Amino acid sequence: MKCVFVDVDGTLLSGSSSERVFIAHLARRGMLGPRQLSSALGYFVRY
Repeated sequence: MKCVFVDVDGTLLSGSSSERVFIAHLARRGMLGPRQLSSALGYFVRY
């Protein structure tokens, strides 16, 4: 069994970029569609 920790709001891992790594992982595996990828890119541009 695999376990994944994603600390999107930074409460568990200080200074973490886990959301970027997780989204990149999903994109590499083809698990994100164009709409999800554009939303993720929009998030990174804003924040």
